[in-house]
Order: sequence, then structure tokens, then C-alpha cells
Amino acid sequence: MRRYAAFALFAAVLIAGLLIRLSRIPALNVDPRWYTLGSLARELAQEKQSYDLVVNALGGVNGPYGVISEEHKQFLKALFSRGEYELLDEQPQLTLPLLGQGLQLLAGKRPYAEAAPLPQPRTEALGLPTGKSGLTGEPYLKDLGDGFVYGDRLDRDKASRAADSQRLAEVLDGVALGWLTVEGFDMSRFAASFVETLTAQGHTLDAVDQRLAANFGDLERNGKPVATPLWVITGKRNAGEPLMLPVPHAQLVLRVRGPKVNADVTFYPSLDLAGDGSGGARFRADVTADQSWTGGWVAHTYSKEQLVRALELMLLMRRELRAKVASKQLPLDGYFSLGVCTLAPAVVEQAVYGKTTLWPLTHDPALFDGEGELDRLVRALPHDGRDDAAPADERLVGSLPWRKLDDVPFKFLSRELVRLKLMGET
Repeated sequence: MRRYAAFALFAAVLIAGLLIRLSRIPALNVDPRWYTLGSLARELAQEKQSYDLVVNALGGVNGPYGVISEEHKQFLKALFSRGEYELLDEQPQLTLPLLGQGLQLLAGKRPYAEAAPLPQPRTEALGLPTGKSGLTGEPYLKDLGDGFVYGDRLDRDKASRAADSQRLAEVLDGVALGWLTVEGFDMSRFAASFVETLTAQGHTLDAVDQRLAANFGDLERNGKPVATPLWVITGKRNAGEPLMLPVPHAQLVLRVRGPKVNADVTFYPSLDLAGDGSGGARFRADVTADQSWTGGWVAHTYSKEQLVRALELMLLMRRELRAKVASKQLPLDGYFSLGVCTLAPAVVEQAVYGKTTLWPLTHDPALFDGEGELDRLVRALPHDGRDDAAPADERLVGSLPWRKLDDVPFKFLSRELVRLKLMGET
């Protein structure tokens, strides 16, 4: 009996020692809704897994190009090896000038190349509804192993309209670039004619200015998204330290619902990292879902006369930004030098409301020196990253992807937003 008691005492000492050691291991602190890079690193460390797959995914999985350098990736791997998980939540971070320099390096690998010639002019019916089925499965996901997948998931509702959304995007592109005449519409005032005709047929139409966090990694693990923003120094300071915010993604989304046409089309300038010709300011079918951590809200809804104005400007931007790329032989479809995704909604906001609430705006004003409407509107916009001036608080708040503090995935950022009165505590 004494032997069993001694064994029990010995076991209790071992268990107590184990509990003490476990108490020294940092808590996972994993939000049930998503991982951050730091909480994911803690989980992988406990599983004795490598962090390389995560780091290599940032900026494009196995792609030939990336926004962050190999040196920066080695820095992220070193933070993991040293167990400095909290610092990973603040990475990768850049200034706008550094981002511009990184894009210049990418442009050196992919200099300006003349765009493919436009199709021969032709006349077609609108061609909607197409009668084609929507997308199924998960065509944009790639399995990386160890529970990781990379890429965009379909939004099932949007995907059911994929064929019609693609057709409408192609029609708007053709009209903007001047090679497509659409039967039944007044081409001299196409935007107004399009809205009037479809409204008379019983459709509802609007365009929304949508803002969310740019998803730098497009990663999931075991079905849970990984929050991977790209942090950019804003120029504003908090107790002497620079405030950094996630780069936003902003886009215009044209939505049509009715008896014949049901489609979702986005418009914004994008960076073609893969080199497949998909970059630049263009109309695109909207079929994918956004990961929950990216937030997302609608800053403006344009309908009726405002919708006509917004669609006129989208068509104008598609045509004139493409012409600037060609005339000035700009690499990367003019991305960054002619603006980033925020430019398109900022131009419409400026035209309709006389100001913009978006940041960052990276365009070079010297590239908008003409007397046309687009050049005048862009010259009226603020531009960022070419001096030390901090953007107005209204623009920082307008570019935050979240409306509620509880939705901010990063506790350190939540505290800074409250302290700077950029977001309320409730």
C-alpha cells in the first residue's frame, strides 16, 4: 500500500511539473473565426511543422514574382524560429515608396509589352441571358498539403450567375474600347441607354463602392481562413510611432437583377502578378467570395442618375487608362503609377461628391496632365507616398475594412484605432 502511495506521489510530482512547463508555453490565442500569422505560427510550432509554406505563399504561391523580397521572407522565417509570434502579426510591412520600388523591380522582369490588337468592329445583341450554367466545384483552389489550401472560393450565389456576369463584362469592355456596338441601345449615350432600357424591362440596377482588406495570402488551414494583410505605413503617428494599416481593396461592383439580366461585374485597376494578361483597369465577372477576416462594407450605392454617371466613368477609365499605358509604354499595365485598385472608386466618388474618402492613392499626377475629364478628376484627388504628408483621418477611416471593433482581427491594431479615435470602442 505504501508502494502505491509513493507511486501516486511520484506521479503527482511529474504531473505538477508538466503543468508548470505547459503554463510557460504561450497560449494559442486562436480566434475561432480565423488565424493570424502569429496564431498560425504557434499552432505549427506545437505540431513541429515548418513555417516555410506559409511564408512562400505570401504574394503568390510558387509564382515567379512577389511583392516582398527573399530577404523579407527569411526575416519572417527567423521570427518563427525564435518564437516571436506576436511580431508576425505585424508583417509583412512596407512604406508606399518601398512598395513602389518593389514594383519597379517586378517591372524590370516584365517590361512594357504592346497589348494584343482589339477585335474588328462588330455589332451584336446584348446576348443575355446566355442560357449557360454557372460555375461549380472550387476551380480556383489549390491544395498545398498540411491542411492548407490557396486561392479564392466561389460565392455560390454569384457563381450561379457566372456565365451572364462574364458576358456582361465582355460587352462593357467591348463598348468601352470602341469595337462593339450593341443592338437596341443608343451608343452615343450608352450608359444612360443601358440603365433606361433594362429598368423599363423590369430590372433593378446599381453600382456599389465596396471596401475591404486586400488579401495578400489567400490561405486557409483546415477550412479556417488565415488573415494575411499587407501592412503599409500611413504617415500618421501614434505616441511617436508610425501608424500602419492593412492595404485596402476597393472596387466598383455593377449589380443587375431582373427577368432577363442577372449579373455582377467589378471594375478596378489590378496587378497582374501571374503575367497572364489579367491586370489593368477592366471589367471582370464577380464570382468569388471574400474571406471573413477581410471585413467589407459599402461606402456608396449609386442608382438612377448616379449610376449612369458611375457607369460613364467606368467606361471612360477603361478606355483612357489603357491608352495611357500604350502611349507612355508603362509596365505592369500602369499599376501604381496610374493608381491602384482605389483609383476607380475614388474617381467616381470625386465626380459625384466632390471629394474622396479613400487611401492610398498612388497615381503620378504628371501622367494625368491632359484636359480630358478623367485627367481633371484625377488631378483633383490627393496622392500618397511622394512626400511625408499624412492622409486626412477621413480617408484613413474610409479605407478601414471593418466597421466594428470586434471584427478587427488584430488586437494591437484595435487598441491603436481606439486611441487615435479612428474607431469607437463599441
